[in-house]
Formats: sequence, structure tokens, C-alpha cells
Amino acid sequence: AGSAIRKAQLYAAAVRSDRKSKAVLNVVRCRTSGASVPDLINVVTKSTYSLLLAERVSVYLVDRIKGEIWICVSKDPSIAGLTLPIGRGISGKVAADGVTINLKDCYKDDRFDSSCDKKTGFTTRSMLCMAVPGFDDESKPVAVIQAINKIGERSFDDEDEEALSAFCQEVKMAMRGNFLEAALLKLESDARRQCDIDSSSYLREFGSMFNSTPKHSMAPALDEPMSPLSPNGLSARKSPLKRAVLWRADSNLDMKDWDDWGFDLFSKDESELCSIVFSFFEEFNLLERLSISESALQNLILAIHATYNDVPFHNFYHAFSVCHASYLMLRHCDMARCLTSLDLFSCLIAALAHDCDHPGVSNNYLIETRSQLATTHNDDAVLERHHASTASGCMAEPENDVFEKFSKEQKKESRKTIIAAILGTDMSRHTSHVTSLHERGDNREVAVPFDRESPSDRLLLIKAIVHCADLSAQTMPKEISEEFEVRVMKEFSEQSTKEAQSEGVEMTSFMKGLDSEKKRCELQLNFVSAIVLPLWRGMAKTFPKTAARVARAEEVRIAYEHKLKELSGGGNPNGGR
Repeated sequence: AGSAIRKAQLYAAAVRSDRKSKAVLNVVRCRTSGASVPDLINVVTKSTYSLLLAERVSVYLVDRIKGEIWICVSKDPSIAGLTLPIGRGISGKVAADGVTINLKDCYKDDRFDSSCDKKTGFTTRSMLCMAVPGFDDESKPVAVIQAINKIGERSFDDEDEEALSAFCQEVKMAMRGNFLEAALLKLESDARRQCDIDSSSYLREFGSMFNSTPKHSMAPALDEPMSPLSPNGLSARKSPLKRAVLWRADSNLDMKDWDDWGFDLFSKDESELCSIVFSFFEEFNLLERLSISESALQNLILAIHATYNDVPFHNFYHAFSVCHASYLMLRHCDMARCLTSLDLFSCLIAALAHDCDHPGVSNNYLIETRSQLATTHNDDAVLERHHASTASGCMAEPENDVFEKFSKEQKKESRKTIIAAILGTDMSRHTSHVTSLHERGDNREVAVPFDRESPSDRLLLIKAIVHCADLSAQTMPKEISEEFEVRVMKEFSEQSTKEAQSEGVEMTSFMKGLDSEKKRCELQLNFVSAIVLPLWRGMAKTFPKTAARVARAEEVRIAYEHKLKELSGGGNPNGGR
């Protein structure tokens, strides 16, 4: 009898282990195939049913911005999109602190809300509720898995907890690459419930972030010469600054002013900013190291400056800010040691030129209005390709030939790097930047460094630097970040007005009604929480000296959060288990 019992136990353990392996493998396959969030949640739900043999399974995603958990996917349409406050009910409690709850008898626990049972006639006996750990802080879950009623048994046991814990770790890894899509889907879900704005405009605007399949493009290959395009009816370009104005003797530029994150760029005119950009190259002694002509570099800076339009946000002040932030990361955050002199030069040029000839409207607007730029680039990364093309045109002019003394290989490498870094600012590549940065630091005492001897590592770092710099406004001091907020909101409002005046163009709803302080606050809170902070936290894992930028962005997030609570002045009316 003892032998039979032992065999039965071994068989049961083998079956349980097989269920666990299959569940984990399903999620691994989902992660490696680049599945969407809804597809991932479906796989997680089905796998949890098989793993735990539960009667019911729910997967909640956590929205810390609004302080709620929500159901992204459900077989029951009436449940899809359901939100529950963090801290209320069993699932809400697990979302609040990340501590697993395993109830043998739910009705004996005061935290259990039986209202759902009363409405549906279903009887909840036992429950296992576990958090999918947060990416940076495991006590702040990104999701909660709830299993109800173990089939054939009274409750879930310790082995079920162990199996679900291992499963949740794999779900965490799968969700890391989809966190941004989840945030955007939540915005879409909220819009559907509120019915006051178009439910998909924010998702449309940034939708390509989680659509990794590029559209076929007939645009010129990026390793071939590209002719600069005219604005074609867009904002008029400024006239180039004259060299005598640029390097005037009375500029009184002190390195102590601009060699710091607190530099007030808005206190300077554009000619002074051009001179400061020139100083970035001098500080790394790049003119001597690479035999670059002083006049050619000055002319190139002026030529790039001249391409920027008089639009509220994507103007030369933004370009300077991105170049300045890139310089500061290179100089003060240990990044320059991972790069060659040619890399440093290419990185700074790419940062300065990353938004050349920006018209002050989005990719989606250009596509919707069937602009010449969208047609030229077949609706694929329209602006980023145009910026790269315009920058290439500037560098091709004889008086701007900074490559004159470069070898053929150096010219090719530098141009390739500049174009790749500019294209890397396309938000469709944001998730890959975030994922690669976090993977270098996850589950390691010391992050995997960027290898100076590896060309791919160096290019990856340059693209990450320029992209982080492009999304650095909320990491700046209060006065600077607030000024950039005013400018970007004005640009959004102007695009909204253009859309309203364009026949057949669907309006971008998140750009409408920005005269509402609450809407502006909510938009900025979502942006800094879902986009800016994950990116900069990833950078800080490999380069700890950027942690101060993360701290500043966190201050901005908290400030928006508090402000939104003040403006909302109400709680969540939903209840839940």
C-alpha cells in the first residue's frame, strides 16, 4: 500500500510539474513572438486555468496613475474594462502591496467582497491571488492573477503558490516589452467608459510603438545619398544666422553656466546657444582628435540651426536641449568612456539634428492629410526619415564638410551612426530602447556594461543617449520642465485647430480641450509615468549617475499626481472582490 501511495504521489507531482512547464512555455513563446497585450493576457489566463485547475481566473493590470486595477480581456464583454480601486477587495489589496493572499474560505475573511457572488449567483469558496512583480520595485505589481475555487479540492495549497509564483516571474518578463501598449490600452479603455473623447486617438498617435512590423517603403535606402526635401507648404524656415552674429566677442559665455543640468537655455538667444553647441565639441577635443575644420563645424551648426522652424515646441530650443542633455550624459555620467571620439562627434551631431525641419505636427497628422512627406516615406516614420534626410543635406554642402579629413571608413561609420540615432528617436522604437536598457541591469548586482570594443554596443548606447535626451524635459529643473510643458501643449493645440479646419481629417482627441488644466495634467502624468520614467530608470541601471534625472522625473510625476487628485476631487465608485 505504501508503495502504491508513493507512486501515486510521484505521478501527481509529475503531472503538476508538467502543467507548470507547459504554462511557463506558453508565456515564453508569447514573449518571444512579440504578441500583443490582449493576446498575452489570453495566454496567461488560459495557462493559469491549466496550471491551477481553477474554476475561474481573472488577470488584472495595474494602473498606478489612476490608482486602480482593470480587466483588459475577458470572455464576458460586460467585464472587459472593469476597474477596481487599488486597496479594495482581495485583488486590490494584492495590487497595493504585492503580498500573496491564499484564502481557504473566502466568506470568513473580512476583506472579501461578496457582492459579485450575490449578483451572479456564483459561490466563491477559495481563492489564490498573486502579484506579477513590478519591473523596478517588486512591491509595486504590474498585474494581479486571481484564481477562484480549486477543482476537486477545497482550496489551493503551498505547491499551487510555488507554481504560480514561478509563472508570475515569467509573466513579468513577458510584460516588460509590452508595458507601453498596456498603458495605451488603458487610456483607450478609459476613453470608452468616459465617452467624452474619441476612444482611440492616443492609441492611434502612438500605436506604432507596439507594431514592430514596418510598412514596405519605397523611400531611398538610408545608406544611400538622400536629397533634402522642401517643407512643402509647412512653416517657413528661419534665415541662417551670420557667422559674425554667432561668435560675437561680447557673448560672455561661461562654461560654469551651461555645464550643468540646471542651465537655463531660455535665458539665451539662439546665437548664443549655437556657440555653446560648438563648445560641446571643444570640451571633448574633437576638432583636434578628428582633424575637423573649425569653420566647417561652425557652418554645419548654423546650417542645422537654419532648418528648424518657428513652431512652439519642436524648434531650435528643443534641439539644443537634446544636444545639451546628450553632452551632459556623455561628460558627467560615465558614458563617454564607452565610446570613441568618432562616436562622440556623431552622437552630438545626431542630437542637434534629430528634429531638423520639424513642421510642428505629428506623423499621424501628416499621414491623415496625405502630405508630400508621408507619400515620400510611405507613411513609415515620416518625420524621422525626413529629419535624417534634411541632416544629410546639411552635411553634404561643401562649406559644411566636417568629414573632409576623415577616412572613407570613418565617413561611412559616422553617417551611419548619425542616421541610426535620428531614426532611433521614432517612438515606435521606444519599447526596444527600454527593454534593452533594463535587460542589462535586471537580476544582476552589477549591470552589463556597454563594450567599447563592440560596434553594436556603441551604436546601441548612442541611440539610447539621444532618445533619452529627446525625452529629458521632465528630468530638468522645475522652471525648465514647466516651460517645455507650455510649449508642447501649445503645439498640440495648434495641431488640433488644423485638424478641425481640415476636411476629412479625424481629430486627435487627446490634443483637444487642452485649455482644461485637468486634461493637461492627466496627459502629462500618463506621459511621464508610462514613457519617460521607464526609459530613464533603465538608463540608470547601467549608468547610476543618471539617477538624479530619475529622481527629478519622479518628483514631476508625484506633483502631477497630487495636482490631478486636487482637480478630480473624487474617489472611484467601483467595488470589487
